Amino acid sequence: QYMMKMQKEHIYINFTSNTSYTYAYFILDTQEHMFYNKYGDIMNRYIMHIDVNNAFLSWTAIDLLNRGYNKQEIIKAINTVIEDARDCIYIYSKIIDCNSKFIYSIAKTSTNNDEELSAIISTAFEKVGPQGIVLIDDSNPRSETYVEYKEGTQIQGGFADQFFITDSKKREAKFENPNIVILNKTMDSISDISSQIDLSSDKPLVIIAHDYTKDALDALILNHYKGIIKVLPIRLVGSTQNKQNAYLDLQAIISGTTLEAYNMHVGTVDSITANENMTLIFNKNKNKELLQKRIELIQSYMVDTTKAEAEYYSNKLAKLLGKVCTIYPGGATDVEIREKKDRIEDAICAIESALEDGICPGGGCTYYNIYKIIKDKYKRHSPEAAIAKMLLAPIKTLCKNANIPYRIVRRIIKSDVGYDFKHYNVVSLFDADIVDPAAVLHNALRNSASVVTNLINTNCIVL
Repeated sequence: QYMMKMQKEHIYINFTSNTSYTYAYFILDTQEHMFYNKYGDIMNRYIMHIDVNNAFLSWTAIDLLNRGYNKQEIIKAINTVIEDARDCIYIYSKIIDCNSKFIYSIAKTSTNNDEELSAIISTAFEKVGPQGIVLIDDSNPRSETYVEYKEGTQIQGGFADQFFITDSKKREAKFENPNIVILNKTMDSISDISSQIDLSSDKPLVIIAHDYTKDALDALILNHYKGIIKVLPIRLVGSTQNKQNAYLDLQAIISGTTLEAYNMHVGTVDSITANENMTLIFNKNKNKELLQKRIELIQSYMVDTTKAEAEYYSNKLAKLLGKVCTIYPGGATDVEIREKKDRIEDAICAIESALEDGICPGGGCTYYNIYKIIKDKYKRHSPEAAIAKMLLAPIKTLCKNANIPYRIVRRIIKSDVGYDFKHYNVVSLFDADIVDPAAVLHNALRNSASVVTNLINTNCIVL
């Protein structure tokens, strides 16, 4: 039995053994009307794909259970269809860059059609370029949304242990004006640096090394916990050669003293931010002469080399001299700032996904085209054939909300031609800026499969 109790807008619904169909239909109907009423522009809501797919896939899975298929057969069929569909997504994807007009369209969709925020976000991505970074940070209440640009260096490698996190919500560690020690080796013990730097200083200390032995890391954790040293150890990643190159890069970025006998460079930076995989260093006081030599050396590697190696060195140079943009959302209250911050964060993630994997025609058209490709792979009444119809759920939902017959719209849809439900006309979806990031479509399928797999393996669910 599927016994559930749902509370939504003061509505209580009890489900018994014969109402599993009602459960799925109710969710599907609720999602349709919620997205139509809350968001006037239903065409471009990415999250709609996930929820409508979940609803239809839930209904189909329950139907297959009632027809006598066991859970493992259904799960296998779901995984088969999801894999086939995901392989087809990138057939329709189109690669974009930071100067593309689609950046603004994606930002506008993610910020709920906020034109001011969309312009700020799209301009930020345009200015920092493909290797730049766009971040978001807190601002003071009653301030306007503003943007700050800096030159920062990005290195591959994050904090050595999550114990050193200073912001648990962002899962990152951040220090202002710290002393910094760069080791061109593995740190074996705390004595590797104690003889060369004053550990009793009130300033925080950042250590960047190839790796850390267990004894060295335990000692740093203990001293940090007791408040003896405010420290952040960062572990570089990659091959030994890459780590040595990173050491040379940091020597140029951080003006200080190089101690060749100890394979060590000591200096200070303006600020440093690290997460599990990446570290950002901001420093105005660079060793300009050494930095220019380093740039010229990297540029020389790009001459008479393979395309892959030239691209690698180009990316390395961009990270060395990269630009970082920080957006500070403003508002009258803390609640307004948090809400605006969430929308900006959604937009940044969506744009980064689009830049990485490209964009696809939106409005459910990509899923519809994929369905036409894969439907002939499955037998007519097989579980796979039933589950594949999930791909039609977004376009059918849009047709129902717009009160347009699905049988008419499906004749219009081609690879990049579809129906604009907002303006009621046939358009080229790319020209009309009706797009979805390919990664969003990909993850929507994966998440739908995960949700429904858990659903059919559970006897009772409380929402």
